[in-house]
Amino acid sequence: MMPTLLVLSLATSVGTAPADSLDACGLYTREEVATLAGEAAKKPRAFTINPATHSSCTTATSSGKLTVKVYIEGYPDKEALQMSLKALKGVVTNETSKALKPVTGLGSEAYWGQVGPTNGQFHVVVGTTMVSIQTWGSGPGAGTIEKTRPIADLVVKRYKERYGK
Repeated sequence: MMPTLLVLSLATSVGTAPADSLDACGLYTREEVATLAGEAAKKPRAFTINPATHSSCTTATSSGKLTVKVYIEGYPDKEALQMSLKALKGVVTNETSKALKPVTGLGSEAYWGQVGPTNGQFHVVVGTTMVSIQTWGSGPGAGTIEKTRPIADLVVKRYKERYGK
């Protein structure tokens, strides 16, 4: 009886991530950031509040030429996501005096926002999830749509493959 309890206890105490947990760091590699920037990248830093609905990951290069941040937020339904997107559009317009620019080829809806000369961000709708890909830094093109699009393409493709949306 004792060995059976021990085995059962060990089997039930091992934690595993839920199948629906989000992992932003699993959607791109530090090597891809290094290639994009032309210099070594630091270890990615993950931040998650609730793995079922939120995950973010930030990877910077060694000198700060480029930082990539991927932020994923799941919503309970399309209506909630659209309300959030509408609010986001209002904030961006108020803060930068520029509206988010629609972009094709990423998700069911995608927008580009130029936050500043060296800081920009894609907001991509995939199902009931918002996938945001932001770059910034001191290197040439950091934070531009041209520098951000290659990593955004990878992240969205992998998100769809991993989460089937």
